[in-house]
Amino acid sequence: MLVGIIELIRQFFVKKSKASVQTNPDQSASAPDVDSKITPEYIRQEIDKVPPFQQKDIMKHYQGLSIDWTVEFSSAEEERGDNVRVYFRQGRFSSLLVVCTVRLSDYPQLAITKKGTTIRVKGQIDSIDSLVFRLKNAILIFSN
Repeated sequence: MLVGIIELIRQFFVKKSKASVQTNPDQSASAPDVDSKITPEYIRQEIDKVPPFQQKDIMKHYQGLSIDWTVEFSSAEEERGDNVRVYFRQGRFSSLLVVCTVRLSDYPQLAITKKGTTIRVKGQIDSIDSLVFRLKNAILIFSN
């Protein structure tokens, strides 16, 4: 059964479409493949479909997946140096957290961003742990 689920996930990701990336003014990058149907809620639902013992294996299959999500700013905390760990939610009532680390000097507006502000985040899933999605190579896009 696990092999069948893995095959379904692999087939789903093969159908990814190309998307363009708007980056921070100091960054320029071409977009990795992103499937707009893949949201934290969708991933969590797919993980919940399998028995608990198999869920960690399913979570691993999402590692490295490129994402482009519209999220709400929840909070931020300083880390070492110029780094800031930023927490987002998919919606105000979502129990799922999206977490990434960025440099405050790249996103000085974080210092005055209010809770609930809508932000686009692009990056790759680094890990999933229960209700937390950790991202790497995150790019934040603030609405004007």
